[in-house]
Amino acid sequence: MSLRKNEPIDIVMLNMSADFEWHGSSVSWLRRFVRWQPALAKKFYAGVFNRNLAILEALSKDKRVRQILSVDFVPQTVKRKLKEYILAGLWQGGRNVAVRGLTYKVTRQSVSSKVYTFSGLTLDHVPEIMKKLQFHNVVLWSYNPLEVDCFRSIPHDVAVFDAVDDWSHHPEYVVIRDRIRQNYRTIATHARAIFTVAKDLHSLFPGHASVHWISNGVDSDHYAAQRPRPAEFSDIMQPIIGYHGIIQSRLDVELLEDVVAAHPEWAFVFVGLVWPGAGAAKLQKYPNVRFLGQKTYAELPAYIQHFDVGILPHRVDAFTKTMNPMKIYEYLACGKPVVSTPVAGVDLFPEYIQVALTAEEFSFHIKRVLEMNSEAQGGARQQAVAPHTWTRRVHAMLDILLA
Repeated sequence: MSLRKNEPIDIVMLNMSADFEWHGSSVSWLRRFVRWQPALAKKFYAGVFNRNLAILEALSKDKRVRQILSVDFVPQTVKRKLKEYILAGLWQGGRNVAVRGLTYKVTRQSVSSKVYTFSGLTLDHVPEIMKKLQFHNVVLWSYNPLEVDCFRSIPHDVAVFDAVDDWSHHPEYVVIRDRIRQNYRTIATHARAIFTVAKDLHSLFPGHASVHWISNGVDSDHYAAQRPRPAEFSDIMQPIIGYHGIIQSRLDVELLEDVVAAHPEWAFVFVGLVWPGAGAAKLQKYPNVRFLGQKTYAELPAYIQHFDVGILPHRVDAFTKTMNPMKIYEYLACGKPVVSTPVAGVDLFPEYIQVALTAEEFSFHIKRVLEMNSEAQGGARQQAVAPHTWTRRVHAMLDILLA
């Protein structure tokens, strides 16, 4: 099957996140409860902003797209199904609910919105929702390598897969690594076009005729607009060496500990959720280290803008080779100097990212950029990253798909 030329497309998007992870739960009693539990509030409402959401939002603004059914990450375990049922509020209606069943519902934020959100425990009801919404000229657009039955169960004209990291190397999915690798092979047989966030991901789809590296992007205006200094910085000394993102096993804690211990005159600030097993305890014992927890997408620019240096101290391994960290673009959009280990993506901005292999080199580059940084250099970094917009990424994707 193929798409009808010169007609707008409808997209069914299988997401790598749930809508409540992006925008917070809509459950009213839960909102009231977490007002008294700040830690829970951040966990449930801080929101994740990832490539999937950025592409979804950019697609919704493209004239070539008529409507989108945005499907929550399909729950794979009983625990995840329970989380979906509670936080997505599957039992409750509301003015934004377009369709609801016992185990699913479809919401729409406004009558003018192109995007409908499907929250549910399975994909079983997706075809009937597509029929109700009169979907035609359909692109099945997936971010979820755990779900491949969709190619059989969801009607579509063409399929697209956007590969964000190699999930077979993700520490959370080690026990199902073989299944994920098989799923990548299945995806390759069904997807007309495959987009990858990193060049190394091409090896997952050998022999496929249409695999395209399309790196991440950034909303430069969101990060460049000046924000006041966060109150949490009031008792933190300067300079501030900052990191934002999920604190997990990809962080090279051993390298960081050496740098932190060698420089008590620098403050090291980490913004993001801390996962179990990340090794954060090794750093928390130092008085010049602060973990501030997760922040919303709206809050994040204020924190980065008041870093003196943005760091990316990731391990170099099979997993990080398939990444293209969005924080690279976000640091630069805030005009910040960047020091990183040699992970995928840093080669896009060789003039603006200092690369270090060892703790000694990492310290050297931080000290050097602190001494040499200037307002003019900050402006040059912002100009360098400005062309890397999500709108351009989506235009490139649609141009390939609709050619």
